[in-house]
Amino acid sequence: MSREAIINFLRHGASQRISFTFVAPNGASVTVNHTTFQRVATAVETGQISLIETTSFSAGVGAEYCAQEIRTRSIKANTLRVPPQIGRLEAGSLLHESVHASFDLTRSGGVNAADEEAAAYITEYIYYRRTGLAPQRVINDAITRAARPIASAVIRRQPITTAQVATLSAAISRDPVYASMPTGPYLQDGGNF
Repeated sequence: MSREAIINFLRHGASQRISFTFVAPNGASVTVNHTTFQRVATAVETGQISLIETTSFSAGVGAEYCAQEIRTRSIKANTLRVPPQIGRLEAGSLLHESVHASFDLTRSGGVNAADEEAAAYITEYIYYRRTGLAPQRVINDAITRAARPIASAVIRRQPITTAQVATLSAAISRDPVYASMPTGPYLQDGGNF
């Protein structure tokens, strides 16, 4: 998918219909809505966030946002890494990573990493539901089992409870992929180079 197509995807269509707010277990308020994705589109457009097409991802990873430089992998800070071909699974991953990029751009440091991940997963599963992705196409793990009912509640315009977020955040914290996740916020630099 071209840079222009990704910017367009973040500014129009399904991304603009994602809107929710929840209170994290630590009391921080978390909101994801159309401005989340427009902010990232603008940052990609202006070069504040670099967009790199790659097929080099860890198993189970469909896209990746790196707020900090990762020298061991030759990845610069503020880089959104996406696959060259984007279907619905990868588009969900792109939205997931765009939530992280937006948090970085706004320096949303009061939100713990697991709760930021929860917001990203809720976003991803709302997108899957709204675009009709068959549930069996997504891994059925503890994160999925906690995120799907929250996404369904959001689509039905029901509030997200702190208990639901705590369950999802706990599933994320127990997942081996997130073994090195900080207990506090992710390191953020506000998109500064």
